[in-house]
Amino acid sequence: MDNIQIAGKILKILGGKKNIDSNSVCATKLRVKVKDSSIVELVKFMEIKEILGVSTEKNNVYNIVIEENRTVLIGIEFIKLTSLKNAEIYDESNEKKVGTVSIGAFSGFFRKIIDILFPLLPVLIGAGIIKGVISVVDILSEGEIFKDYWWYILLKMLSAGLFAYLPIFICGNTVKEFKGTPALGGIIGILFTGSSHIPILLEMGGKEAVEEFQKGQMASLGGIIPLIFAGILTAYIERGIRKITPKILDNIIVPLFTIILSSLITVSLLQATVIPLVRYCYGSLITSFEQAEVFGGFFLSVSYIPLVLLGLNDIFVPLKELMGEEVVSGVISYLIPVLMVASGGQVGAGLALFIKTKNKKLKKIIRNSLPLGILGVGEPLIYLGTLPLVRPFFTGCIGAGVGGMLAGLLNLGTEYRIEGIFGFLVMNYDTGNQFIISIVGSYLGGFILTYFLGINEKRINEIYVEDKD
Repeated sequence: MDNIQIAGKILKILGGKKNIDSNSVCATKLRVKVKDSSIVELVKFMEIKEILGVSTEKNNVYNIVIEENRTVLIGIEFIKLTSLKNAEIYDESNEKKVGTVSIGAFSGFFRKIIDILFPLLPVLIGAGIIKGVISVVDILSEGEIFKDYWWYILLKMLSAGLFAYLPIFICGNTVKEFKGTPALGGIIGILFTGSSHIPILLEMGGKEAVEEFQKGQMASLGGIIPLIFAGILTAYIERGIRKITPKILDNIIVPLFTIILSSLITVSLLQATVIPLVRYCYGSLITSFEQAEVFGGFFLSVSYIPLVLLGLNDIFVPLKELMGEEVVSGVISYLIPVLMVASGGQVGAGLALFIKTKNKKLKKIIRNSLPLGILGVGEPLIYLGTLPLVRPFFTGCIGAGVGGMLAGLLNLGTEYRIEGIFGFLVMNYDTGNQFIISIVGSYLGGFILTYFLGINEKRINEIYVEDKD
């Protein structure tokens, strides 16, 4: 059994959450005070092989001796189950308190994010590799090679389709994690699969698009954070409706009103939040880039990934037009290279985590995700690696600013966009080498900041609980 399962079984034996009065943990034992000792089934502790013994004290106190190296981890899970906020750690030799393990909604929420996204990791890896390879092949051949082969079209469609419709899977998994019906979450996820205004915006050109953004009319939904919010909201709405609906009608009333209410509330709340954010962020970004390209490159690279997670990446659509120059074949954008190197900070942060952490579960996630991040498919590395830990995510974003400054300083420009290290293939004026310098700058910036400032092993072990079986 893993730590969570053992903690749950201990709690059940002790009479459940309502019977727990207080608890603390030391190196070898979990100390729990219960309200009613008559309902504690001591004999059942023998069924848990990790428990070495149980002793009792006056005032309904139980000392549960657990095998070495697992006591604190199991104790932490026990505290989470009982909803008590702190587990005190004692030195057994003198019963002196030497620390406190804080367990609150913060770690629990990000562990839920891991549970939501982890089942999608194999699919993301497979589709991500295909997408990365196809992008390079299309750029090198200008889309001509294999274009008439059905199998190539099929692979291209599947890899693009997964990322286009990923919100359906994520929202469905979120609702499931919060004890709702996954299919209802998937339907709400459809709201996040596309924004109908984007083709219009691309056709407008710079000035008209800017005017629309300044009016606040071009804000769209999207991003992992609004998506998870929508999933949680949907789950709670469904559960609330189900409680007040007669059993005979729940198959009709519950899904109908859950879909209606969830979609209306989600769109209303997110649009009310997104529109003012679009106005503010758009003005700040364009001002910073106009004033100084080097500083602007830093600011845009640092801001890009957080804005994508918030669903505000459409801000950059008109900026691509404004921050460029017209050529015969189109527009050379000086913004796109800055954004292309932004994901490099997360790659550097992931590498720092992989080298420094001892947590095997996190190492496995990063080992599988890092190659994709280098290819430009950053979702697995960010969603399952840096973002749940928060601090590495932000050190990675700040580190990316090094690459952004270099991209601005070296005046990189491109007519096309290809993510990851292969972006050097699309740089104009033979600046491919300068692009490599810029993205390596992002890697190094994210790595150095995360290695020295961004890693908290205790937090890692709280969120990435390792299976011991």
